Amino acid sequence: SPFSEDKNSDLQLLMECTVVSNMATESVRVAENDLYANHPHIQSFYHVLALVFFPPILADIKKKIVEESKGDCDPNAALRFVGDIVECSFHNRGNDKIPGRVKKFAKKLGIKLSYLEEQAKMIHMATSLETQLAMEEALNVTQNQFFESHGQLSAHSWLGNSQYIGGDRCILNTQNIVQKIMGIAQNTTKLVGRPGFWGPPFSFDDERKTTPSSTKCIRGDFDEPFAANILPELIAICNQAPFHALPEKSQLLT
Repeated sequence: SPFSEDKNSDLQLLMECTVVSNMATESVRVAENDLYANHPHIQSFYHVLALVFFPPILADIKKKIVEESKGDCDPNAALRFVGDIVECSFHNRGNDKIPGRVKKFAKKLGIKLSYLEEQAKMIHMATSLETQLAMEEALNVTQNQFFESHGQLSAHSWLGNSQYIGGDRCILNTQNIVQKIMGIAQNTTKLVGRPGFWGPPFSFDDERKTTPSSTKCIRGDFDEPFAANILPELIAICNQAPFHALPEKSQLLT
């Protein structure tokens, strides 16, 4: 067993993790509500990414809308467009969904299709590079080296200065996996992961953990159990469990 022989210690650790998880979830909920109250035009996680990581493209599209748009100049149209393209990059076969989004936006605002196609291409390329899964990085070594040498771009660099949600703990990696799994989830069929598809199995006895250069991390090392085991079980519970019978928040231990 990966756990200690002291079951009381294991239970205490589990309870501590539960408390921390609940506090983190509540903090995110409060922050989300405050953000929406003060900035109602920011309506999704992908809008936040668009604002933080694509301000030059947003500004350029806004300028283009003012100059060329034949309809009403919606001040949030550029944000919705960039956010949509960013979101597509998190989905399975997202590249196939982008042309339709671009054509719809161009037709609605009367902006040149070629211009928006070029903007969408840059957004998708940057987002896809940033959110590569560990298994994808192993397949795209040459491409990644090219981008790093020419554009100083590298995977998982957006949150590089964030100790707890960047780097080997990158929250975008987690979101990417969740989005892709949810894209293939079905209400009536439980997902069954193909062993090794998302990466190597997570082993507490792996000899690699004894070497500093291969320390266990969430991104990459934990992709396989998260995508192939944890998420399918959570989705199955959400589809089948009688949530109406769950206790109220005030009745819960943590």
